Amino acid sequence: MKNIDKISLENAFRLFDSGDLEQIEEGTTQGLQAIHRYLFEGLYDLAGEIRTQNISKGGFRFATALYLKEALAKVEQ
Repeated sequence: MKNIDKISLENAFRLFDSGDLEQIEEGTTQGLQAIHRYLFEGLYDLAGEIRTQNISKGGFRFATALYLKEALAKVEQ
């Protein structure tokens, strides 16, 4: 899908402007998943899911899937 960056940015503005962000629990994995779902639902099949594969975009590598659950456990602390 083209314009994923544009659409996800529009979703981010809507998340803030709508007040929906205030309904998301801070400092939790579930909260991060809710934000991810809000930004990327309809754009990526796994929006809001904890991924099990490594991904990159434009030469930038996102957190390694092998350590993602460990990193998310730190968020919970």
